[in-house]
Amino acid sequence: MMIAKLHKETKQQELRQALVNWFIANSIPLNVAKSEMFQKFLHELDPAFLVPDVKLIKQIIHHAYNYTLPLIIQYIEMHAISVNLTTDLWTA
Repeated sequence: MMIAKLHKETKQQELRQALVNWFIANSIPLNVAKSEMFQKFLHELDPAFLVPDVKLIKQIIHHAYNYTLPLIIQYIEMHAISVNLTTDLWTA
């Protein structure tokens, strides 16, 4: 079995972000990343990509949240006349 050379860190980050975007946009449970078949599938698509674990996926999401929240607040303060907010919470 031939071992693939891994992508450089910038490419790994780009691919991790694309994967996280897919999870979020499609409301995919994060524990799918633990699936052996999912990991094999990603490896078949790109053997040079290191599939992140759930902990790293959560860190990426939290980082995006912490970066985006102040921008949203600033935008609302500058542009909104009124705000209506609805939330939906779930686990997994």
